Amino acid sequence: MRMMKKASGKNFSWLFTGNLIYSLSQWGMVVLLAKLGSPAMVGQYVLALSITAPVILFANFQLRDFQATDANNQYSFQQYLTLRLLSMTAVFLLILAVTAFIPLSLNTLLVVWFVCAAKMVESVSDIYFGLFQRNEKMEYVGKSMILKGLSSVLVLGISVYLTQSIAAGALALALAWLGILLFYDMKNGAAMLHNGSAEGRPKKGRLVSLWKDFGKGERTTLKGLLLLVLPLGITATLDSLNSSIPRYFLQHIGGEEALGYYSAIAYIMMAGGTFVNAMTQASSPRLSRYYRDNLQRFKRLLLQIMGLCLLLGLAGLSAAYFMGEFLLSLLYSPDYAAYNNVFIIIMLASTIWYMTGCLSAALTVSRYIKLQIPVFLLTCVSIIASSFLLIPVYGATGAAWSICIGMGTRFVCSFALVLHALSRQAALAKQAEQREARIALGDIARG
Repeated sequence: MRMMKKASGKNFSWLFTGNLIYSLSQWGMVVLLAKLGSPAMVGQYVLALSITAPVILFANFQLRDFQATDANNQYSFQQYLTLRLLSMTAVFLLILAVTAFIPLSLNTLLVVWFVCAAKMVESVSDIYFGLFQRNEKMEYVGKSMILKGLSSVLVLGISVYLTQSIAAGALALALAWLGILLFYDMKNGAAMLHNGSAEGRPKKGRLVSLWKDFGKGERTTLKGLLLLVLPLGITATLDSLNSSIPRYFLQHIGGEEALGYYSAIAYIMMAGGTFVNAMTQASSPRLSRYYRDNLQRFKRLLLQIMGLCLLLGLAGLSAAYFMGEFLLSLLYSPDYAAYNNVFIIIMLASTIWYMTGCLSAALTVSRYIKLQIPVFLLTCVSIIASSFLLIPVYGATGAAWSICIGMGTRFVCSFALVLHALSRQAALAKQAEQREARIALGDIARG
């Protein structure tokens, strides 16, 4: 038992460290672009992420989480990887088609295409992460994310410094991630599959071709897998769109420079999100047990997690209010200090977002998964409406308020769903108690 707890703690440590370094590196790339380049470069990079992220996230279908929890070996690693490769091919073709109709400069188009290529490579790595996670080899995941994070900052910084081109930096980023996929992720994955240490490995002792016997029932199998994970792709896409919609409006109205200022500040909220995600992931197993067996403990633990998230958000909000101009000048450049009001509103949105993340985890535990789609749709509608009304008048400040309004909408809807889930579970528990009482009375009467 002690060895199992030690292994579990080691896995969590690697996963948390890898996620933390990777998340900080993504923010670090924005900081580097702000310091080595210009707000327009930041705007081009963030615009590329805003265009590609919703499509990539949808085509990912949260397949890694589904794969890692496939306890019955319903699908093989080969099938998960095949579906991911097919979906990424469709993504690339779709991005090419979409950008053909968007009035962007050639340099910005190149940035979008290279960022898309980097994200496609990352998506393939994600399937290997699912294999490692399923076999409790989190050190492989953590080390890969650390390599990816550190190399991202290094190659992007050097490329932009030498060429003063964000397109060159994005290309270097894609190549660096491809190298990590080929020489680390695939190497470790192939070793696990070849030596027979991986669960759900192919029946043969070697990694068979992805395309062999593809027409013999494989299409039916992949279609079944696709239908199962499709709702997960929808929620991930809507979640990404919610943060990207204000950027689309801001880029159209204020240009790439205004988008760059806003996006650099908005990235700060992601730092706290790393700790929130780690907290909810660590607490989810207990929340699941308590939801089934003890609703009072479920409520108490959920309130404790939300309280910690509230404290984290208030700390960030206080820092923005009292030291915002200093922090923005230190992190980026003195020009960003003029946007301190945007910083304050973003940190208010972050506070709501952190607590909403806890509610979303509670909904997933209670298996209210499909019902989260309407929540994200309502959030999306509120952000579109507020962006349409506020951004043309208030610019980046309006974009920050639209995110705040959207997060408020999601919080209220999620909170209502959690209350409904608790009420339903309490009613089911009461029915179970009454059924047991009737059985006990029947036994007494017969006795």
